[in-house]
Amino acid sequence: MSTSQPPLADDADRILLVDDDATNLDVLRHTLDGRGYRLFVTRSGESAIEVARRVHPALVLLDVVMPGIDGYETCRRLKDDPQTREAAVIFLSSLDEAKDKVRGLEVGAVDFVSKPFQKDEVVARVNTHLTLQRLRRQLETRNAELARELAVAQELLTDARRRVEGPLLGDSPTIRALRESMTRYAADEEMLLLIGPQGGGHEAVARAIHHASARSRQAFIHVNCALLPPGQDPGIVSAQAAATDESSGARLSLLELATRGTLYLEEAHRLATDVQERLADVLQVLEGLRERGQATASDVRFIVFSSAPLATASGFHPKLLALLERRQLRVPLV
Repeated sequence: MSTSQPPLADDADRILLVDDDATNLDVLRHTLDGRGYRLFVTRSGESAIEVARRVHPALVLLDVVMPGIDGYETCRRLKDDPQTREAAVIFLSSLDEAKDKVRGLEVGAVDFVSKPFQKDEVVARVNTHLTLQRLRRQLETRNAELARELAVAQELLTDARRRVEGPLLGDSPTIRALRESMTRYAADEEMLLLIGPQGGGHEAVARAIHHASARSRQAFIHVNCALLPPGQDPGIVSAQAAATDESSGARLSLLELATRGTLYLEEAHRLATDVQERLADVLQVLEGLRERGQATASDVRFIVFSSAPLATASGFHPKLLALLERRQLRVPLV
């Protein structure tokens, strides 16, 4: 084995040239040299298999008629070997009969280059098949990434379902009444205030209402307002402290992230007073548009939880409290 140029980067396309004729190898080498490939040469089918296992070429230019095992048998063995089967094989041959080409395709080749070589043809066919190889690898990588993302999403969904279903299992009168109420609230689009003590399964109730609603295929955005630094706007009605859209680089508010889905605010009375007031304004606008049957870009269903006693209006801005307390669901500690 030898190379026709200094070693290139590891990600350079590797091409194995196989021909028992030294002149043919020189022609191929000079044709492809200097084009960003890493070239390997060998003069028999047996050594081609050994070299291919070692260097894992993306492309093999393979002579058909050689001493020892011929090109057809060499190709068959390359394709049978898990270490080398991904290499694309182009046959080099002066044979021009259709049956010879059919046989080559049957053992796994992707193309033929006729002897004597035409420089432009060799370069064009090599570039074409290397491009196809790169696209195949990119597709495989992307498929693997998507499979991983799907597995992660399925695990998150399973975890969410466990959290939703766990606290709501049972057949006590209290649980049955809660499930009936949840079914009613899942059928509409109105804002909803969940009240009750911490630990009562309020997040499970919110998620269950979302998953049973027409919004179930869209995002459920959960914000625990008690965990925010004092006075911080979590990006509910502005892009401050919000997420970034990777496709555009734009900052998105949580309202935008939850579009056509549900925005769940846990312990909403812990939000800064000015944020609560702006949130009340947003809720009023959305409520008015919904009542008039007008579509809006910020089509979001709000579910809010508070463990604070409403009788004392502890922590709530009066404007927000007036909107929320109209539709309440008590989540019992069970």
